[in-house]
Amino acid sequence: MEVFAPGALSAHGIQEPTRKLGTGNVLEVDFVIGLRETDYALGVAEEAIHEHSDEPGPDWAYWVDLDEIAIMTGRCWAELHRPLRGIPALEDALARYDDTRARDKALYLSWLAAAYLDAG
Repeated sequence: MEVFAPGALSAHGIQEPTRKLGTGNVLEVDFVIGLRETDYALGVAEEAIHEHSDEPGPDWAYWVDLDEIAIMTGRCWAELHRPLRGIPALEDALARYDDTRARDKALYLSWLAAAYLDAG
């Protein structure tokens, strides 16, 4: 895995304490920017989720975990019309996704369905 320098998100205006969730915002912007930037942002997001800090993150970032990063990865590639890169990430994360989170799971399954359609 490529290693990214601390503060790499500052170029995108993302503050370090909100790095994990902020990376999701960068990914959404990168739908428009392109493949290289998206690939970079996905790497930063995956690296950030493995970091541990003694400082608590913001309360609203509690839900960001490896499955959420995988889902965003799948969505990014699906939105960039690269469904063959997106489908495996979505399938893998959704296989572990708890059915008690039905609203979120339904939304994510719709992204998987769209990726299937795009793949033909």
